[in-house]
Amino acid sequence: MWLHIHLAAFIILLIAVIVKLMNPDREMKSVLMMIRLIYLVLIVTGGRLVIFTFDRDPVLSIVKILLALATIAFAEIAFGKKGTPSKRKWLIGLMIITAVVGLVLAGGQPFVS
Repeated sequence: MWLHIHLAAFIILLIAVIVKLMNPDREMKSVLMMIRLIYLVLIVTGGRLVIFTFDRDPVLSIVKILLALATIAFAEIAFGKKGTPSKRKWLIGLMIITAVVGLVLAGGQPFVS
């Protein structure tokens, strides 16, 4: 259940980030608040999931935690006034790397049974 909530929240976050990055001139405060709420959901579910994965692969778990925190930090920088197009590209790349590491850590679940 935690994995499904985490995955759904990440997909929603990815869509919301793309929407926000495609409209950099508009403030879109409601989208930013939704993104920040999704951060909280991802932190809570990720904390719960790390309990299961840390015993099996502690190094990759720590790498995933650091990537997730870096993704949140980069998103806030990219949404700010100093968010240049290169930072936006880095954000998308960092989100993809975080997703791949998360899928490796989860053993491909729920996509691979």
